[in-house]
Amino acid sequence: MSTRMQSVKAYATRVVKENVADAIKSTPAPLESDVWIYRMIVASVSVVLLISVAGIITLSLQEKSPPDVLVALVSAALGGLTGLLVPTPKRK
Repeated sequence: MSTRMQSVKAYATRVVKENVADAIKSTPAPLESDVWIYRMIVASVSVVLLISVAGIITLSLQEKSPPDVLVALVSAALGGLTGLLVPTPKRK
């Protein structure tokens, strides 16, 4: 390869790296800019919570005790949903 081609290649590589770094710095985080991700997560955890509670109620109506895994799933889903919906404290 000629010297001129090597210098053009080196220049192009440097420019691309700088532009990519600038683009990454200027792009907001997906969880801050895309509200649909947050909504899908809240909806998914809510569905898990509702199905688990319905399972516990169904088992209780049949006079069977719910398995510990189902109770743990309800607790985890409720805790996760609470953590997602509670606003974060603001720093002064």
